[in-house]
Amino acid sequence: MPFITQENVSEHKKLLSLYTGDYFNEEDFSWAANKRRRLQLKYLNHAKRVAEFYIQTENYVEAILIYLEVQKIMPYLDETYFMLMKLYHKLNDRFAVQDLYHQLENMLWQEFKDKPREEISNWYASWKKGYSKSL
Repeated sequence: MPFITQENVSEHKKLLSLYTGDYFNEEDFSWAANKRRRLQLKYLNHAKRVAEFYIQTENYVEAILIYLEVQKIMPYLDETYFMLMKLYHKLNDRFAVQDLYHQLENMLWQEFKDKPREEISNWYASWKKGYSKSL
């Protein structure tokens, strides 16, 4: 697809909607693993490009919708939680920011017995500190 513009962004969104899940997701074919990963990366890269277009045009709601869709398809990708927290912050939705951080903590602990990356936890701590000062 060409460079994303206001005139063609709907075509880019249609292209994103074609990705409904991983290649041969129901089967564990070893030969499909490389193709599965390549398609995941193409989808993720394109979704990030479309979301970035919406962020640059300050259409945060559309960017949120893109990341929510990515999160449904790739639920263990902490990057989606982080971007959603930043976007909800731009909309001044503190409850959504807090909820997403706690969802991320729970998901990482339940699935991997791990905590959020330092970059994310530092951002959240800084956001929380800044938010409490504004009260």
